[in-house]
Amino acid sequence: VQFVARLEEERKIRTVGLAYPRDGAWWLEIRTAHTAGFYPLGESINLVDAIAKGAALARTTIVHVEDLNGLPLHLVRSLTDRGLDVILSVHDFRLYCARPHLIEQATHRFCGYSTDMDRCARCLKDVDMDVQRNQVDYRRVGADAVRNARALIYPSAFMQRKFQELYPRRSAGQHEVVIAPAFSRSGDETPPLSDQPHIAFVGRIHHHSGAALIPQTMELVLKRNPKAKAFVYGTGDADLMDEIQKVKRVKIQGYHRAGTLASLLTRDKIAVAVVPAIWPSAYGPVVDECLAAGIPVVAFDVGAVGDRLGYWEVGRVVEMKHGHAGLTTAIFESLARAVKVPRGVITTIPSPARAAKRHSELY
Repeated sequence: VQFVARLEEERKIRTVGLAYPRDGAWWLEIRTAHTAGFYPLGESINLVDAIAKGAALARTTIVHVEDLNGLPLHLVRSLTDRGLDVILSVHDFRLYCARPHLIEQATHRFCGYSTDMDRCARCLKDVDMDVQRNQVDYRRVGADAVRNARALIYPSAFMQRKFQELYPRRSAGQHEVVIAPAFSRSGDETPPLSDQPHIAFVGRIHHHSGAALIPQTMELVLKRNPKAKAFVYGTGDADLMDEIQKVKRVKIQGYHRAGTLASLLTRDKIAVAVVPAIWPSAYGPVVDECLAAGIPVVAFDVGAVGDRLGYWEVGRVVEMKHGHAGLTTAIFESLARAVKVPRGVITTIPSPARAAKRHSELY
């Protein structure tokens, strides 16, 4: 969703060539601000051959791999072997683990970037490891992709720091840049006014999104304020949704389109938003939508979300070890603050146009 929004802006600046698979074949789409052309790259064609052919048609030697999810990790090396310069965008920890959210299967907890290969093998026994035989080989190929990229684009300073720790060996002349992702959203929202605390839980309803903490957190909230009401924006695992629906004064709002969350939060007069994710998220775009509506955010001190909230000094950041009790305390601390989100923070939220300009400058 972020990519499509940025691409619409990027083609206003420069010609954009997009290679992608469809209906059993690979295609190249060339777009400018006023025209578009579609070119077949061939059926049953090798992935590397298709991209190289597309680059030749677009008359470029630079290929931007927007995301390696669903693609082989060795793609970067294969393209550089063809004489192409590869720019690689990093959106999660796919290069480090086949479970890119790093949540251990047995415990539903963040693994802490595990280096225990036996522990990793148990967690990944049911996961397709591509052509690699084990986690050691998988990470070796991932590290090779990082080294062979001419430039690396990170969505946050957190991801840049973490990848420098995980992959200290780099190639000479490699570039790194942080470009925050963005998608189109509704216009500026008016911060909500409510005579009772309305709380939002935002994010998909999965274990790595911290959805299992929602019932526990709301039970504590209701003990302190029986008038409180919670709205859950998102869908996901049926078992977790069933547990959430059993809690009093909690309403699951369900699916919403990207870019519309801010207006929904305003409509429901939300006073504080909770992002209970327990994995080290690479950016956390839902935080932008909450802040755009003038709503402070409560989150754990893990990944880019906690990093960004701490930098902006908005909302509350909770230590993971404090769990749902920590979230509850932070919710009431946020409700007690007179100034929710400073206007200066709202104006710094990235836009697709700004992201497109940064990408074009890098090219």
